[in-house]
Amino acid sequence: MDQNRDVSPFELFKYMPGGFLIYSAYHNEDILFVNDYIIKLYGCCHEKEFMELVHGSFKGMVHPDDLDHVESEIKQQVENSLEGYDYVEYRIIQKNGQVRWVDDYGRLIHQANGEDVFYVFIVDSTEKKQLQYELKRRNDQQQVLIDMAKDVVFDVSYHDKTIDIYGKFEERFGRKPCLDDFQKLLGQHIIDEQYQIHMHQVQLDYQNFDSDTDEIYIRNHRNENIWSQCQLAKFYDDNAQNSRIVGRLLDTHYQILKQKHYQRDAQRDPLTGIYNRRMARGQIDSLLAQMDETQECLLAIFDIDDFKEINDTYGHPIGDSVLKYVAYGLMEFHGEHNVYSRIGGDEFLLFIPDVQDKKEILTRIERLTLIEPDQQNYLIKSIPRVTISIGVVCQKGNRYNCDVLYYLADKALYGTKKDCKGTMRIYNEKEMG
Repeated sequence: MDQNRDVSPFELFKYMPGGFLIYSAYHNEDILFVNDYIIKLYGCCHEKEFMELVHGSFKGMVHPDDLDHVESEIKQQVENSLEGYDYVEYRIIQKNGQVRWVDDYGRLIHQANGEDVFYVFIVDSTEKKQLQYELKRRNDQQQVLIDMAKDVVFDVSYHDKTIDIYGKFEERFGRKPCLDDFQKLLGQHIIDEQYQIHMHQVQLDYQNFDSDTDEIYIRNHRNENIWSQCQLAKFYDDNAQNSRIVGRLLDTHYQILKQKHYQRDAQRDPLTGIYNRRMARGQIDSLLAQMDETQECLLAIFDIDDFKEINDTYGHPIGDSVLKYVAYGLMEFHGEHNVYSRIGGDEFLLFIPDVQDKKEILTRIERLTLIEPDQQNYLIKSIPRVTISIGVVCQKGNRYNCDVLYYLADKALYGTKKDCKGTMRIYNEKEMG
């Protein structure tokens, strides 16, 4: 354009840095003027191409899915505005099919000839819309995760003397927050009586969602298991179909390791490291419940003879060494589901849920009736031989639970201790009743 010649107002509109159009306010909403910015915004090379794309009408410029809302909004805003102004945002479809967002600033003009027209300024707001969308997603994520974890987040402004609280403080603590809470957290000299507390409860657009929490591990670069708590919020659409999942991984690695350490301590005998009585009982009943009628199981009880005399004569370190020796002997009964346990001071238990070679297993168990002086074990070699009395019960299927099997094996053990210590006896229903 020649900068030295006079230009008409419409020519200025044509080259202005933004979109400008004029369209009729009547039913067809015919476009009366459009500048180059809008033509290029729609991906067209010239006005004719643009008019063909939108059918020469403002209605054709708006994405079909947004049209009813846009028309309704413009009408309502113009009616409620003394100056006839309106503002709407909507999608457009470019010639190549790409969808973009625009901000539309319009004004209804009553012309001298009696014809009503809209003067409209349009700008491409796609990037702004994307930023708004990302911001909303992040706000939703934050609120979901705060709600799921029952976290309370607070933001203190020294300049404004305000405390903004996010999260369900009242639900968690059963009361409203007060300045004393924050004076306790931050110090009396930081928070004074002039501070104002503002509660923020963000309402999510999503009504249908549920949450799930689980402990998982992810392997690190050294192939080590790193524990996290995985919290998931699962959103559903109106058809009950998954529409979105928001989640977070909380760093609970050392907490989980500590819990597992405590759990292990609660399950195992601290001296020998094998299961304690309570854990063994639960394991055995669980295995029995999974057995079928063709499987044969075995439960054996081991009692160290005259153990009190060993402690009194040789001292507790020697006694502890004997207990460990017996525990290690039970560990020799390898098997994925075999259970070995220290069930009392000098009593041990062995449970084998699937006995394949009964004769061989009983022979190995019977070998444990005698602990010979062991030259490899400094403590064991210092005492004479130790004997162990053993009671055994076998059954096919899962007729009896752990408590009954223990009772029957104990009857066999009692008979052994009474008649001949340091031997093994198998429960026989006909003999023992």
